[in-house]
Amino acid sequence: MADYKYPQGLAAMSQQDVNNLITSAGDQYKFLKNNDFAATYTGPKGRDGDYLEAWQKGDRGDRSWPRDPKLPVSRAGLEIFRPDTSATDIAADVFSHTDKNGKNYGSQLLNSLSPHQIAQMKKESGDYYQTLRMGLGDKAATQNASSSLNRAAVFNQWGYNGLGNMGINVGQQNIINQAKGYANSGVVPDKGLYDIRAALGIDSHGK
Repeated sequence: MADYKYPQGLAAMSQQDVNNLITSAGDQYKFLKNNDFAATYTGPKGRDGDYLEAWQKGDRGDRSWPRDPKLPVSRAGLEIFRPDTSATDIAADVFSHTDKNGKNYGSQLLNSLSPHQIAQMKKESGDYYQTLRMGLGDKAATQNASSSLNRAAVFNQWGYNGLGNMGINVGQQNIINQAKGYANSGVVPDKGLYDIRAALGIDSHGK
């Protein structure tokens, strides 16, 4: 696969640029204050023009996709590939990959999907097909598609009507609204992370 080349006219990011971007993201999305992570700019890494990679604490990657050595494995990490990465991109990746509460909201949303919605999620998410091309199988591809859906629902990352095509129901919209509230405020509702489907009498298939 040929290395992705970012648009002409965009300079590589200094560490100060990275730090300023992280600060800006934290000012916009208060949940980031709950997270300890290191971040570095490495430049294009040759995978379909990805903007960044979020690394779990302790995750070293593998030979084909290693964690950058500038990111200590004792902390979560963000590896930024493109200088046009935005504060929202930063927040979305942390929320869906390394923030405990963000991941829990994503799991709630995935568990509420009907078979038809899961099929639609796979269709709408480029991450699903990218993961399959990497040879990681349907289970991993579905999980990555779920993370993509989480980012789309909370941070509007599917820049078209993909989320509208999902047929989101009332219970699922409540999960999304809670997730958005947490992302913006950094505060989990008093009742904590609970399965809102049960509170609304919605079954496990989102009906």
